[in-house]
Amino acid sequence: MSKTIVVLGTLDTKGEQLQFLKDKISARGHRAVLMDMGMGGEPTVQADITAREIAGLMGMDTGDFWASRDRFAKVEVMVAGAQMKILDLLERHEVDGAVALG
Repeated sequence: MSKTIVVLGTLDTKGEQLQFLKDKISARGHRAVLMDMGMGGEPTVQADITAREIAGLMGMDTGDFWASRDRFAKVEVMVAGAQMKILDLLERHEVDGAVALG
C-alpha cells in the first residue's frame, strides 16, 4: 500500500539532499511531498509546500518577517507553521509520515 510522506527541510541550503530523499521515497512507490522550511533564501529545488505558505499559516508572510535577522524567531514561526500544516494533513488523512533533514 502506497504511503504519503512529507519531507521537510530548508530548500535553500539542503535542496539537493531533500530532492534526493524525495526521489528515493517515490522510487519505492510512495508519494513524497517536499515542504520548504527555508527562512528567506532562494530554494534550489521546487517545493510542494512553500516556505511562504508555512509562514503564512502563522500570519507571518510579510516583508518584515523575511527581512528580519532574528533567526531564532524565524525558526519558531517555521516550526510552528510546519506542525500546523502536518497536523492538518493528518486530520484529513492526506499524510502517513514525515521525515526532516537539517
